[in-house]
Amino acid sequence: MATESVARKNAIVTGGSRGIGKGISLELAKRGANILLAYQSSRDQAEEVAAAEIRRSGVDAIAVEVAVNLKLPVFLIQASMPYFGKMPRIVHLSSAYARDGQSGCLAYVACKGAMESLTRSLARDLSHNYQATINCVCPGPVNTELWAATIEDPHEKEKWDFVVQNTPAAARVAEVDDSAQIVGFLAEGRSRWTTGSLVNANGGLLFV
Repeated sequence: MATESVARKNAIVTGGSRGIGKGISLELAKRGANILLAYQSSRDQAEEVAAAEIRRSGVDAIAVEVAVNLKLPVFLIQASMPYFGKMPRIVHLSSAYARDGQSGCLAYVACKGAMESLTRSLARDLSHNYQATINCVCPGPVNTELWAATIEDPHEKEKWDFVVQNTPAAARVAEVDDSAQIVGFLAEGRSRWTTGSLVNANGGLLFV
């Protein structure tokens, strides 16, 4: 971005109507950004959203929150590239368990691990031509509707209570803002020297 602030910059947030995505949307809006909320799973739809909505004014930041496969982030970035503003910012969301592993979530963990590899590769491929930075925020358990549904199961609640009580930073579940504020920083111009990074936002559950 040409300036430090995201004020009056254009940001696409996928999955921006709920959970962490909603928190990211609100955080960027609070910082003055113009927000486009989107969740599209096909290439045609992603191109339609990106091209139709931002052709006139360009894209300065993309935060990809919801992605159960790599199609969404790849297609969205491809569709947006012709409209990138100066020094665009791309922020992906992964999970602490992409590197630590999590039983019963094979597809999810594999997707998030691939997202982290995609982040590193894009950081190399897009840096010189677009002066883009691409980073990935990796939360642990977050207090969202999905979390509330998870702990309705007594077995799951017992398992996660142990994890939460042993979180180094504090014995609590993360709030949405704990990740959204990091995304806010990574979307700003002052994050210009941070790219290809996996930023842990999990209270110390995973240090690597």
